[in-house]
Amino acid sequence: MAPAPGPRRRVSVARHVRAAATERLPVKATAIFLAVVLWMVVEGEEPAQDVVDVRLELVLDSNLVLISARPQIKAQVIGPARELLQLAAVPPEVFVALNGNVGDSVTLELHPDEVRLPQAIEDARVVAVEPRLFTLYFDSLLQRTVPVRSALIVTNTAGVPLGIEPTFEPESVVVTGRRRTVQQLESIATARRRVEVRDTTVVEVPLDTLHLGVQVSPSRVRARIAVPRRPGGDGAPAPP
Repeated sequence: MAPAPGPRRRVSVARHVRAAATERLPVKATAIFLAVVLWMVVEGEEPAQDVVDVRLELVLDSNLVLISARPQIKAQVIGPARELLQLAAVPPEVFVALNGNVGDSVTLELHPDEVRLPQAIEDARVVAVEPRLFTLYFDSLLQRTVPVRSALIVTNTAGVPLGIEPTFEPESVVVTGRRRTVQQLESIATARRRVEVRDTTVVEVPLDTLHLGVQVSPSRVRARIAVPRRPGGDGAPAPP
């Protein structure tokens, strides 16, 4: 009687399964890779839509200062998925140029065709933008001349204040800043420091502009401290 073929057939099937899983691996891996790439290409060409951030680029007159927050602009863009992915790294832009004739505020209206997509984006387009209307608030710059005020404490060699008011060169400085701030300034003070003198002295001192929010030119002045002579001409400062 012939032996039953069952066990040999099972061994043969197992061998074929093992061979299918292990033989010609480089060819099979290449086929899988090409299939994935083809799927990504096809998927990237599929039309899609997304809402992306838009950067507002303001070109302002040199006399204008923006004092309000920039609006958070978003645009709805339709196009191939591969192009929409690029907008996460290089966002669209809106350019707004304003001259010095605007008032304290200006209201702008945006249209989708004013949103500029990056040059690498060829097939996508902007279909909506939000907000359509927004208001920007400005202050203008002002330049004026104000006198220098002393914050120096002049003492003799014993540390006793003499009560002497220095004279300055220059006597006035040019201040540039926001209109409201500059209009409120009556003078610019020197830095507060103690100066010890025995005789008439000239020292250079900085101006205290740290918390004013303005630009001052020059930022340092020369202070001349004229010490009156003690009677008898011994060169010592006269007592206060």
